[in-house]
Amino acid sequence: MKLLFFLIYFFVINSVFCQGQMNTINWNKFIGTAASDESIDDVIVDSDGNIVVIGRKNANFGRMILLLKFKPDGTLLLEKLIGNQSQYYWSFRLKEISGKRYMVLGNGNQLVSYISIISSAGETSNFFATQDYSFSDAVEHSDGSIYTSADSDKHGPAMIKLSKNLAIQNVYPYDDNGYIDYFSSITVTSDGHFYLLGYGYKYDYGHAVVVKISPTGNIPWAKRYGAQNLHITPPSPPMETSDAGTGNSNIVNLKQGGFIFAGEGKYSSADVSTYSTTVIIKADAQGKSLWTKNMFVGGLLGGVRLKPNGNILVFGSMSEGVDISTVPNDKNLKAWICELDQTTGKKLWDYSFGGNGADAVSAMACVNNNNCFFVGSTRSRDGIFSSRSRADDDGWIMSISSISSPTFDLPKLSGVTLYPNPANEFIQLTGSDQVYNDLRIDVLNTQGRLISRKLLQRGDFKQEKIVTNMLPNGAYFLAITAREGWTTLPFVIAR
Repeated sequence: MKLLFFLIYFFVINSVFCQGQMNTINWNKFIGTAASDESIDDVIVDSDGNIVVIGRKNANFGRMILLLKFKPDGTLLLEKLIGNQSQYYWSFRLKEISGKRYMVLGNGNQLVSYISIISSAGETSNFFATQDYSFSDAVEHSDGSIYTSADSDKHGPAMIKLSKNLAIQNVYPYDDNGYIDYFSSITVTSDGHFYLLGYGYKYDYGHAVVVKISPTGNIPWAKRYGAQNLHITPPSPPMETSDAGTGNSNIVNLKQGGFIFAGEGKYSSADVSTYSTTVIIKADAQGKSLWTKNMFVGGLLGGVRLKPNGNILVFGSMSEGVDISTVPNDKNLKAWICELDQTTGKKLWDYSFGGNGADAVSAMACVNNNNCFFVGSTRSRDGIFSSRSRADDDGWIMSISSISSPTFDLPKLSGVTLYPNPANEFIQLTGSDQVYNDLRIDVLNTQGRLISRKLLQRGDFKQEKIVTNMLPNGAYFLAITAREGWTTLPFVIAR
């Protein structure tokens, strides 16, 4: 029997690794200079297959919109500064619209909110700025008009219809008798309506709100999500920030009907006071919740996007090496990515990376299931960002392939072994005397699904015993990651 399991293990494990399942950083670029701070806030793959990013750049006592376009191999095609150097602009949302044009949303000084239409060559064709409304997101309808989620002192939370030339045509307010504070995101539904995601406070707890609105302002339904022990807050529309949690597109329409959205939550229970949690909810076309996923990452939410295969990528930052109930700070925030199965909400893998500064993923876009582009901000000068020499903020963009397992471009750890193998009740790790930082030991099955995890802020392998008595017979492997490197160790359970 043990020989049979060894043969099964050898075939399956070698199939997994020979197919190149490890994450690979194809290229990465830092956006910043010694004279100014830069941030990268959103990224898309346009209809030509190019990678387009939007951010901000400090220059000459002002702040300008920064538009960059790359080929998938990292070749820079376009770098454009947009705006007036004597003014302050910051961007947070980028969309491609008809005619191979880009739509950028952001804010400026004096509480100005703007929408800008930019050609593929980086030239501004339309620009609309207002102090009356604060835009948080926008989408193009099939008739070419622009619909935005917005807020204002006069109308409160509202959906606003703009013409192709960005003139306001209609305002459709939704106040829920004062129980909704703002809208943070909008998406077009499968039947040509809109889902708007917002935040409200009612029944003594904060809750997420999703409202379905027709192009003419009719409201078929509105739903609240949350409970007294789980306050859900979608990231609010940003003012001036480069951190994750700035209100990236946090509601995503599903082609088969329904939607997925994410928010930051505060979870309370009888034995635990309050935890910071990232909440992801999938609902059907009528707003009925199908599943809810709580992940106690202790960081800040960047947003959610779908991979081409339909799975969910959640990103932002997480707090490592501290209790998850504490407030995250600059010294323990790592950039964070997580993949969920769309059908069940089950976490397939997650990974955090960065250095000793504040690191975050602010947006991502995929060319295909195995080639995605991530953008974010960093203050670190070690770890994966060790090539930086500056202590100030830099934006970054990375091309990562084989997005399927938690191993990035780090050196492989040597001298780490396990015994017994085959195992029964436990496995014991052995290795060098080196002490590793932010050590994580994952037990995975041969499909890469996480079964158990052990976290150590600092540790070695001398006394590390992994309990395996709950595992059925079969082939598994340990995925070990630390700041110093990574390794994978296959093993078999045979009883």
